Amino acid sequence: MATIDDALAHSATSPYSQRILDDVVSTDTIEEIHENNERLYNQYFIVEKIGQGVFGRVYKAHDRKKGDAVVAIKVCKRHNIEEERMSQLRRNNPLPRSKGKARLADNLQAAEIRIRKEIAIMRKCNHSQIVRLYEVIDDRSQEKILMVMELMGGGEVKWRDEQSHQPVLRLEQIRRIFRDVTLGLEYLHYQGIIHRDIKPANLLWTADHKTVKIGDFGVAHFSRTLRIASLKSFGATEAQIQAAAEAVEDSILQDPSDLKRTVGSPVFAAPELVCDMPDTERGPDGDPRTPVTPAVDVWALGVTLYCLLFGRTPWNGQNQWQLYSLLGSEDFTVDPTMGSDGIQTGGRQHAHGDRTEGGMVVGLLEKLLEKSRKKRITVSEIKRVPWVLHGISNVDEWLATTSPHAPYASSNKSSSKANANKALPPINTQAPPKKQGYWATFWRTLVRLTCHTDVEDYSPLHTNPRVSEKEKAVK
Repeated sequence: MATIDDALAHSATSPYSQRILDDVVSTDTIEEIHENNERLYNQYFIVEKIGQGVFGRVYKAHDRKKGDAVVAIKVCKRHNIEEERMSQLRRNNPLPRSKGKARLADNLQAAEIRIRKEIAIMRKCNHSQIVRLYEVIDDRSQEKILMVMELMGGGEVKWRDEQSHQPVLRLEQIRRIFRDVTLGLEYLHYQGIIHRDIKPANLLWTADHKTVKIGDFGVAHFSRTLRIASLKSFGATEAQIQAAAEAVEDSILQDPSDLKRTVGSPVFAAPELVCDMPDTERGPDGDPRTPVTPAVDVWALGVTLYCLLFGRTPWNGQNQWQLYSLLGSEDFTVDPTMGSDGIQTGGRQHAHGDRTEGGMVVGLLEKLLEKSRKKRITVSEIKRVPWVLHGISNVDEWLATTSPHAPYASSNKSSSKANANKALPPINTQAPPKKQGYWATFWRTLVRLTCHTDVEDYSPLHTNPRVSEKEKAVK
């Protein structure tokens, strides 16, 4: 029987069948070794299980080929009992076909469809504000698929104290987090990707607290139409636009039916996703629900900013339906102060062009939380908002170097130069005894990040006018 040492020696001299696509390694063999309560998947030495979700387990591991670099490995199950009903529905209602050929998704179980979509989306992403996928290990003879990903050592962005329900971030920290997420979203939309689940739990710090990255692409959607439109808006050449139009995409991404499902967290859902909208907001077929566009991410970004500022969500209901009713009919309010440093907001009423901190923040929230998707601000416009640009010494240079269409924009050079490679002061996680217990730890974050489930988190919010208690739990 092979030992762990044998396996490591083998991997150093006779690599597994691998290919590299878009900087993501694809491996078609899983060699699993167990010895003395230790486990090895190919060159990855498993340190510990850090969580378990509906779709598999997540492990912390060391990459023995890269000096024991720390990674996260999600071990995904191809088949899932929870998905059987969805599979049956697919069999009864086959996905659309093109030129008489069955799409790949038609021949896969629902759980595997989900996994492969997430992988296909993450393959497209190479940006300093997006959690990286390093390798996919897909052995067709095995019942599992392994996703090797970046381990985010700083954990999720904490936005409130669970005991006092007060914000835990200073306004300057909130600004820099918001700026990072804006850059990540601009890149995603440029690539034709709608995330559909932006919220604090899916925003994670690097270990040094210098950068926040977007994670969890379990319900993300790719649109070739959006990709081409984004290229045009950034002034791409005809050759670049034509190349995007003719690009061969993973067939798993060519199913538009997932846009008909309401996904993501209810408290972060845009009005057009859950409310009957006026005729002017409807799609071309007259559907009272409008098409899913990048505007849904902008709305969720607005709700996220609100959470960071005030330690609560802008709308709360006794149940999901009441929440949606309020979402469609009520405007948001603001507290007298924002952030842990208690900066004055000045309320909702501000004079046009008010350049106080309160005036700029409230003005930005109004643009983000605009109920009409057609009037809502875009991510590229957000980058030019004075509050976002505050503290950047050379605005023109920053806008140019962080543009997703700029040379090398997908590399780490796209990180905000405004951060000047300087870490944010660590958030105090050692709260006084009466305020102990933040709502998540990093490991639970990672599980939620990597083990997404269709069962959306929602519980009555009237007992605690904040995000659902189920947000705390690992799915």
